[in-house]
Amino acid sequence: MFRKHQDENTYWPSLTDLVLAVLLLVLILWGVDSGMRSVWDSLFPRLQPGQIAVGEKEWNERPIPNPNYVSVKKSDLDELVKKNPDEMIVKKADWENRVIKESYEIVVNKAAWEQRVEKKPDEIVVKKADFEKRVELKPGEVVMRDAPLVIPLEEASGYAFAPGHAELPAGFEERLRQDIVPKIRKMVEAYPIEVMEIIGHTDGTPKTGSSNLDSMLMGFEFGPSSPSVIGRLQAGSNADLGLARALSVASFLNNEFDKSQSPRLGSLVCRAYSGAQLIAPNSNMVSGAKNEDIPARRRIELRFTRKSKLDAEKPAAVAE
Repeated sequence: MFRKHQDENTYWPSLTDLVLAVLLLVLILWGVDSGMRSVWDSLFPRLQPGQIAVGEKEWNERPIPNPNYVSVKKSDLDELVKKNPDEMIVKKADWENRVIKESYEIVVNKAAWEQRVEKKPDEIVVKKADFEKRVELKPGEVVMRDAPLVIPLEEASGYAFAPGHAELPAGFEERLRQDIVPKIRKMVEAYPIEVMEIIGHTDGTPKTGSSNLDSMLMGFEFGPSSPSVIGRLQAGSNADLGLARALSVASFLNNEFDKSQSPRLGSLVCRAYSGAQLIAPNSNMVSGAKNEDIPARRRIELRFTRKSKLDAEKPAAVAE
């Protein structure tokens, strides 16, 4: 009886040793597994979400993207439509729904069209600010430019005199008759012009000789006989030559105005002046009045203005 009891007591220690051995074996296996995983992960890293595995050669040979380019599919590239500089790409539906307009039509916003103002034939459209700044004219008043209207007759344009002379060549007269007189007529009908100033300009080439302008022009008047008087003028200076040429043009135009039977042209006051060699084509004084042969300086200027306030206050005979 005693031996049997002793065998039963030795059973439990043996079971305990077995359990401990199993646990120890599990720990050893777990440690070996963790170490193996660490070594495996170091040799073969795990891919994170969004990553793929590629070979080193493929990675080194990958194309480096250029910021000036974009990647497209070959099929898309094959279907790409090349457009000319004057073309644009639009949707098919937009193109089919487009409005074909005539050459005299424009495309406007519908709301803007509905809000447009219908103006009458005798009306014009102006800005509100401009309308508020308008000047109310009294009956018989018109608006005139502050600067005078000017028509230049330049030698380079065919209005040339013979060197040192003031007589009008035939070609000069024809140009005045065909081109300048109709232009002056339109101007005096459009503006309240009362005075035409004819100014003769010369270059700086010295002019020598005796002058008879003082004696020949005493009592001079524009009329049919004035060309014969001007033809006998002897200019002793550029100032004389500029005045003689201005008188020659003024005399011809004055006679043409009388033939036109136009009241506006017939009432135009003609005044002749000489600018000599002092005034450049830009209306500035010539620096030092240089003695140079410059064709652009040889010209006649026609300036159109109204009578001054002093003229209006004087008797008509004195003003003329």
